[in-house]
Amino acid sequence: MKHHLIKAGIGLLLFSALSLPLCNFSVFAEDLNYYKKIIRRTCAYPQDEIYVLPVKLPVGKADANLNGEYLKVARTLETTNDVKVESNPSGTVITPIGNNYDVLLRTLDLSYKLESLGVVLGTYNFQALKVLEKNDEIIVSGKKIFTPSRLFANIIKVLTSVNSAKYKEHDVQWKIIKKGTKYSTSETVIK
Repeated sequence: MKHHLIKAGIGLLLFSALSLPLCNFSVFAEDLNYYKKIIRRTCAYPQDEIYVLPVKLPVGKADANLNGEYLKVARTLETTNDVKVESNPSGTVITPIGNNYDVLLRTLDLSYKLESLGVVLGTYNFQALKVLEKNDEIIVSGKKIFTPSRLFANIIKVLTSVNSAKYKEHDVQWKIIKKGTKYSTSETVIK
């Protein structure tokens, strides 16, 4: 009888010792999910990475290298059947074709004329990993993750003004400060 009680006592001790970290983990996960919602709302995640392409070339304010880059991007988009590039005596006109609103965002002026195309290179999302709470300040550590669009591989080859190392996973810290019922969030890329 004593033997069974000792086994039951050891089992109870082991069970209670094992269940404590699980309880702490669930509270941590609940806090982490709450802070994820705050980061998503205040930092507007997911974030699209957009390359702005004017629809009329050459652009008067841009130098020759930048105008050349714009033309290379337009020709690349033409090979993927996303735009039509037409040359005329006054310059080059780029017109979107087909249903490609997922990767080409249109910018219109007040008279509803097309001004530029926003070429979506990809989307940044985030992953929160750790939370550190200090008084009114909460620091959440995590990763900023880049997911390329279908145009990314072709476009990045012709871009000279953009560093391709920018489009990778980064370690990030978010600093959340509560002010009354509102939150303010700042984001710092660590590497």
